[in-house]
Amino acid sequence: MFNAKQIVDEWIRRDWFEFQYQVHELGNQILSYMQQFITSRIKRDGSTGNLVRSINLEPFVGMASVGWGIGKISEMDKLAPYWYLINYGGMSFIAQFGLGTGGSFGGEAPDPMKAGTGVGKQRFGSGNFVMFPKSPIAPMHFVESSRLELDRRIIFIIQKLKG
Repeated sequence: MFNAKQIVDEWIRRDWFEFQYQVHELGNQILSYMQQFITSRIKRDGSTGNLVRSINLEPFVGMASVGWGIGKISEMDKLAPYWYLINYGGMSFIAQFGLGTGGSFGGEAPDPMKAGTGVGKQRFGSGNFVMFPKSPIAPMHFVESSRLELDRRIIFIIQKLKG
């Protein structure tokens, strides 16, 4: 029930520099929100923090545009290749077939007391251990939650510019 062109013409263009500032700050706020969301939901002790550190703000500003991105997929794939599995949940492709997969927790073998299996003492390549995941990872939905928070805060910015 709104006209996007009218919102841009009446509220955003009227105070373009304030809008740019608010959008820039919004990027920092959403990055912080996402990182805190993940950190507050870590279930295993001894987290390396790689997932949180892999998510960065990529700003871009021009004369007629302003924006940013959070979490460059190519960087996340390098620093925390499990980010997709943590966000959406499930099991890795190999684990779905009951096969062993190589992995470690910060270079350490899986803790059999936490996993309840006693598996994971065998070496698998350099620094990894054979692991046989038995249950799927519960989804964290940090991407979706951050998107909802972004929508909420954009509405707040528009209302602030309007009023």
